[in-house]
Amino acid sequence: MFRVRGLAGRSFNDVDAVVGTFLRRSSSSANSGRIWKGRRIEFLLLMLGKIMSDLVSVIIPCYGQSRYLGEAIESTLAQAHSRVEVIVVDDGSPDETAEVASRYSAVKLIRQENRGVAAARNVGLEVSRGEYIVFLDADDRLLPQALRMGLKAMATDGDLAFVFGKCQYIDASGQPIPTPMQFQSEGIESYYSFLLECACPIWHTAIVMFRRRALEVAGGFNADFNPAEDYELYLRLARRWPIRYHDGVVAEYRVHHASMSSDPLRMLRAVAKALNSQKGYVEGDSGLRDAWERGLDLCRRYYGGLCVLKIKEDIRKKGFHPSSLHMILDLLRCAPGQFVDFIRG
Repeated sequence: MFRVRGLAGRSFNDVDAVVGTFLRRSSSSANSGRIWKGRRIEFLLLMLGKIMSDLVSVIIPCYGQSRYLGEAIESTLAQAHSRVEVIVVDDGSPDETAEVASRYSAVKLIRQENRGVAAARNVGLEVSRGEYIVFLDADDRLLPQALRMGLKAMATDGDLAFVFGKCQYIDASGQPIPTPMQFQSEGIESYYSFLLECACPIWHTAIVMFRRRALEVAGGFNADFNPAEDYELYLRLARRWPIRYHDGVVAEYRVHHASMSSDPLRMLRAVAKALNSQKGYVEGDSGLRDAWERGLDLCRRYYGGLCVLKIKEDIRKKGFHPSSLHMILDLLRCAPGQFVDFIRG
């Protein structure tokens, strides 16, 4: 056995030079050049594979969030783990997304017509090179130890499809604000059951680190479930592979009016659709079926309750108008129990 020291953090050309020096010193015969040349290539490929194995690709889709994009990029470039690739996907954004991303020489910029966040993430995955993938929304930020924490959790099991931690809420200006209590990992025996029962407990994609091969086998994000395409992907992955929670706070989630999750009716429809897509997989297993039913009930109570508050606020501000009626009818279809609460209230 042998060991080549000093490869960590080297560029590909540096690695090639180190390998070449090692093999020249190891050669004991002037006539063995062809053999050693073949071994040099083999050894170089081996070392490149080892170095690429800890490369993390951070993919940042952006549409209409250029004012925050620089903060997202800089939070990625400031990671304690230095082996990071930053990809910004300009999803046909009407603002200065491309100009902001172009200010950073380390950023790979991909531009496309507007196709939605799921397609933008999938495009970023296609062009990325990392063995590990993080999807960061353009208005959020990673904390400095985020990638290091994710890699440490990933190292506990080579079959993990993804790991996830916690987030801290920030306001539009980037200042910390109170964060609701997040999930607890104690006693979780089946993460698939946990994801079903808690109705999208992984709040934001930035707290998740994926293993590339699991994403590729699963086929990435499905835009049919927008804006809960991330939840549907978590469910697909957890059905097939192990996943794991770690309790590190890894990201800052910006709470402002443009956040997708600020539309409770859209979230109600999408999360319910993601859960209903699992119905065929829980039949025949009473434990999973019970978790699925509890998840649907939680989805209706939580997002339905938010819809009731929004309807009442809209009526208070604007009076009763067609959009209010539309929302009330959708509430009746998606969360009849909360519709009853609204009528009674």
